[in-house]
Amino acid sequence: LGGALGIALLGSFATFLYRNRMADAVPDNLEGAAGIRTSLAAAVDAAKSLPMEISEPMMATARAAFMTSYYMTALMAAAVLSLLALIAARGLRETKTAIH
Repeated sequence: LGGALGIALLGSFATFLYRNRMADAVPDNLEGAAGIRTSLAAAVDAAKSLPMEISEPMMATARAAFMTSYYMTALMAAAVLSLLALIAARGLRETKTAIH
């Protein structure tokens, strides 16, 4: 249960960051704009049918948004795991003291 919850929360956080970065980067009148804002895969698919002068900057922005969301999610996961490790170490130290 904990693993599934962690994956769901981290995935939601990464998706939020990507969508937030892409919200203003894609014009509303562009075909498939909603999908492009949703995922990198949709942006890659849409770029195949767009002129190069539109697709190149859009793909650069999409890649940057994806990598930013990836790194920020990894940092958040590391911070949460570090905090949980400290809590566990403190709990184990108190248990060891109580036993002696």
